[in-house]
Amino acid sequence: WSIPYSNNIQVIMTAADSGIQSLADLSGKLDGVQVATSALSLLEDEEGAADLAATFGQLLQYETYTVAFNDLKAGAIDAIAIDMPVAQFLMQDSEGFVILDEELGSETYAIGFRLDDQELCDQINAALQALSDNGTFDEIAKNYPEIADFLCLGKNAD
Repeated sequence: WSIPYSNNIQVIMTAADSGIQSLADLSGKLDGVQVATSALSLLEDEEGAADLAATFGQLLQYETYTVAFNDLKAGAIDAIAIDMPVAQFLMQDSEGFVILDEELGSETYAIGFRLDDQELCDQINAALQALSDNGTFDEIAKNYPEIADFLCLGKNAD
């Protein structure tokens, strides 16, 4: 794996007036998640948040987060387990929604290589580190303020 370049945080998004202020408040609630996502994997993982998911009234799986968000807006579900950047994107044109302070989990993104490609991995890591060291990565990140807080290139390289 290359050095990490981005953090991905899974969170809970809900209506501001839902009364849900913590993960414990999800007990007995109808919660949504998109199929084949990190949030769903985390909710199904015994070492992740499966204990939390077991308290839900029901966990509904959606084909897309857009459909889940439409159900949240309509009051058909109480909350969505979702990646933070996706939640922020969906909420940008909609008022009355919040992201809980408690996180479900997190993961870092990196570039994967075949096991026998160590030389290529080393070259890519050197290039990524150079982008970090010379400030290019930070300059590029300024063009994408909606994800800038999740970029971590070079921070975990040690």
